[in-house]
Amino acid sequence: MPNCFQGVRLTRLLPLILLVVLAWFASGNLCVRADEIVSFDATLQVQPDASLDVREDITVRFDTPNRHGIKRFIPIVYDRKGNNYTLDLKLLGVTAANGQYIPHTTNRQGRDFFVIIGDPKKSVMGLQQYHLHYSVRRAINFFENAPEIYWNVTGNESHMPVDNVVARVVFPPVQEKSQIRAKAFIGEEGSTQTTPYSLELNTATFTCGKLSPGEGLTIVLGLPSGVISRPTQWQEFLYLAADWWPIVVLPAIALSVCFNMWWFLGRDALKRQAVAVDWEPPKELSPAEVGTLVDEKCDLSDMVSTVVDLAARGYLTIKELKTESLFFLQNRDYEFKLLPHSEKQDKSPLNAYEQRFLDAMFKSGFLRSETVRLSDLKYKFYEQMQYIEKGIYQSLINKGMFLQSPQDVRQGWICIGFLLFVLSFVAGTMQTSYGIGLIASSMIVFCFARTMPARTRKGCEALNQCLGFQRFVKLAEKERIRKLVTDDPTIFGRLLPYAMVLGAADQWAEAFKDLVQSPPDWFISNGSGFRTNSFVRDVGDSTRTMGQTFTSVPASSSAGSGGSGFDGGSSGGGFGGGGTDSW
Repeated sequence: MPNCFQGVRLTRLLPLILLVVLAWFASGNLCVRADEIVSFDATLQVQPDASLDVREDITVRFDTPNRHGIKRFIPIVYDRKGNNYTLDLKLLGVTAANGQYIPHTTNRQGRDFFVIIGDPKKSVMGLQQYHLHYSVRRAINFFENAPEIYWNVTGNESHMPVDNVVARVVFPPVQEKSQIRAKAFIGEEGSTQTTPYSLELNTATFTCGKLSPGEGLTIVLGLPSGVISRPTQWQEFLYLAADWWPIVVLPAIALSVCFNMWWFLGRDALKRQAVAVDWEPPKELSPAEVGTLVDEKCDLSDMVSTVVDLAARGYLTIKELKTESLFFLQNRDYEFKLLPHSEKQDKSPLNAYEQRFLDAMFKSGFLRSETVRLSDLKYKFYEQMQYIEKGIYQSLINKGMFLQSPQDVRQGWICIGFLLFVLSFVAGTMQTSYGIGLIASSMIVFCFARTMPARTRKGCEALNQCLGFQRFVKLAEKERIRKLVTDDPTIFGRLLPYAMVLGAADQWAEAFKDLVQSPPDWFISNGSGFRTNSFVRDVGDSTRTMGQTFTSVPASSSAGSGGSGFDGGSSGGGFGGGGTDSW
């Protein structure tokens, strides 16, 4: 009984299964039927100005419902020598076979120029003919002044098959056919399969049969030199500028942005004015801060001047020692002695970076030494220098001389310049002109980086006082100096660090020559006699040696296209191309 039931059930299902199979085959046959290009007829007229006048007659059979027309797309941007090479394509008209206007729109999508032909409100079926008329410049290459047309007629990106293709190139007449070279390639992109062509004295005709989707016809035609004229140098320059515009535009943008940022944010709050003579630097600024304020940069000499300044303010003494060692390439070492707390120190308290400086000199772990030699600080002090530098910048900000650390401002702009420099290599792989333009832009940013820090109004006033003291040192009269020494016998040693950071130490020594008979009590020389010039020279030598020592770092270990179509041409090469699809 069960077997009979299954047999009856299977018999009833057979018609249904057969119906499904027939429907499937029918739908398959319908899917095979699709839109196709019945004929693609193109005429390229070579103009005397080396442009091409192109006319395309495209006949399409629409078998798919709800189609409105065709999309013709042509590449106009190519890669040549690592940069874009752009054709100048202008659409002159789109008509039907009878010359009637057909609605169409154009747009640019990436490298392609699109012409979308048809009325979106109307559907088309059966045979439809479209006539496209456009002109193209820069589509003719010149090799030793001999023109060559290398043109992809149908394109290799169509999704519709093509039954028949005819392409004609009309050019100024030549004397003999032997002066004309021609080739035609068919098939998928890269194919070297050829197709027949015929030549006349002023016409070359290329034909091919059926092309499947993805296949195309590409023609190459070489003419003798003198048949057409090359574009003028001015035209070639304009085309070159259009292709390489990033080289000019990107640096111009960078220059504009940097200049405006400098104009509104990078200039001092007050304009630089004539500097009056001032016999003393700003009292609220240390020598290191003065040196940093003047050039907006904390140099090594500015930081080392802190040692001399601390000695002049009664925190330590500097003793010159003779040694047999050539440790410093000279037979001198220096001993620093920390002085006990005094009333003099109370009048000039330490700020944060100065306290760190003293601690770095006289502390070793948790122990504090009263004396230390400069040679003992070698390879031990360098780690503190960056913190001392930041402390000097922060002190100037706290005193209202800058709104931001000049170092941070410069580094911020340098980072931007470095980022542009790195991006230039990334962009350069895609387009050389972008790479060069970004490199030039990064150089502009690097140049502006040093000018971006800006002093506040208070900083500008303090700067004028610093420059006034510098002018006083260089122009001071002997009688004026004599009176200053009488009023303050310590002025020579007390203000010497300021003269050093302002680059006027020699003039300072010369001004006090014969007026100061003994060295400051904070510097103990190993020599005999005292002269201001030799003393300043010795102090300068000591600060240079200190700078070398403070920054000494222990050595670390280490362990060991524009080519001819006749030379390597193929289907899909040259200008033109793209494809044609229905929509």
